[in-house]
Amino acid sequence: MSLNASFLPATIPPIPQPWNPTLESDSSPDNIKDALTTQWAYETRPWFPLIATSPDFSGAVFACLNHSLYSLPIESTPDGHYMLRGDVQREWESPEQKLLWCLQWLAVNIHFPWYGQAPRPPKDYGYLRSHANARLAKKVALRSCDAFLGISALCTYSIMACRYRPHHDSTSWTSLLTNDPRCPILSAWVVELSHTFVGDLTDAVPRNGMIINGAYSLSWDPDVIMFKHYKVPIWVHWPSGVSSNRIWKLYCPSADDLARATSATSSKLQNNDTWVGISMGKPQGI
Repeated sequence: MSLNASFLPATIPPIPQPWNPTLESDSSPDNIKDALTTQWAYETRPWFPLIATSPDFSGAVFACLNHSLYSLPIESTPDGHYMLRGDVQREWESPEQKLLWCLQWLAVNIHFPWYGQAPRPPKDYGYLRSHANARLAKKVALRSCDAFLGISALCTYSIMACRYRPHHDSTSWTSLLTNDPRCPILSAWVVELSHTFVGDLTDAVPRNGMIINGAYSLSWDPDVIMFKHYKVPIWVHWPSGVSSNRIWKLYCPSADDLARATSATSSKLQNNDTWVGISMGKPQGI
């Protein structure tokens, strides 16, 4: 069932291994490529649900990332290797440094889950390094470009938390970034950021959302309600025999809900041969 979506994720990954409190680890993917579609809710990755589904790489902040495999400019190095052209490297370094600085400053005013892990920054994927051949250099550059979605999602998480649980001084997140005299970012850039998929918290920016395994709890359970408030898609899988004693227990479908949904869905499938979301009282979904 879903807390707020009338559709299913495009792909549903296999159910992962649960959080291991002894090893303080889970099976969340570390490569950003594996996190660009809807994932299960992981203890260490509360920002996964906020990755933009169709990010708009336009405007002053992200236009430099608007590349495909074929448009990426690659140049050779004196030692016979290949790398992203120098001017593009510098163009990418600027928003990366600014987003990381935003994360550092915004984090002062929010509570990030104890076991939460930040995404790897784009430079860790290698766009500043040289590579054995031009095709590899392009693949690395594309993966580095994807990594901007990771740090952008964590930035969105911080902005969302600042707005949903404002600090005692009620300062806006943009003011937090622009009023500090040490801020290396122009206020115009921060205003531009607020209009991108990073700062726009409306449902005009589709996000991947998450699938919660109802059999396990998360240290960041309260964030589920925050995500729901901002219309981030949330689905809950209820394995058989699991009691509805989690924070989202009010959304656990009853036997009557399931019977009505199953009957209505079967009828729709027979008529249209497509899946259609079914409303079950307050929540919507399967």
